[in-house]
Amino acid sequence: MSQLVGNSGHVYAFEADPASVVRINKSVALNRFSNITVIGKAVSDQPGIAKFYPDGMRGALGYHRFGNQDGIEVECASVDSVIPPDVKVSFFKMDIEGSEWKALKGMQRTLRSCNSFITEFLTPGLRRTGGDPWAYLAQLADSGFTRIFDVDAMRETSAAELKDRYKGLTTREEQQLILNLYCWRAERPECVPPGA
Repeated sequence: MSQLVGNSGHVYAFEADPASVVRINKSVALNRFSNITVIGKAVSDQPGIAKFYPDGMRGALGYHRFGNQDGIEVECASVDSVIPPDVKVSFFKMDIEGSEWKALKGMQRTLRSCNSFITEFLTPGLRRTGGDPWAYLAQLADSGFTRIFDVDAMRETSAAELKDRYKGLTTREEQQLILNLYCWRAERPECVPPGA
């Protein structure tokens, strides 16, 4: 990302897992990236403390996924409380194991300048953190992100189509269906991905 945004851009990387923060900071230093700010906090709707369950690439805020029941307390921050108001964010990527709905609530100011982003769509994770998958997609649309591209299927989709796709799935099938969705504003044709 550092090279993609170039010298005129900046990357803000949020990470809840303290061990991962150390690794990311080492990588930033080794690669001499001067346009990356690493924020060692979990992204949520408001500042505070939450239980985080580290589990390698599958760590989760508020619930354990794969047997790791030894959670640690981590500091939380909203995106709007960290990114300065004068900074224009053009792209956002979110993969926070079901806490995306909370993060979205805490980034409404920042989202006004954002044209597109990628979000993981993990329905069991969204439910386990107190969210509703379909309310999350509605929340995205309310924020102006009305176009959805299923990155894994490489085609445009919609909230209604996704809801139909999930109907009739067993719990196990639903747990295995993890999607990455590229969302963009309809009025920004330059953001349309290839294949959409």
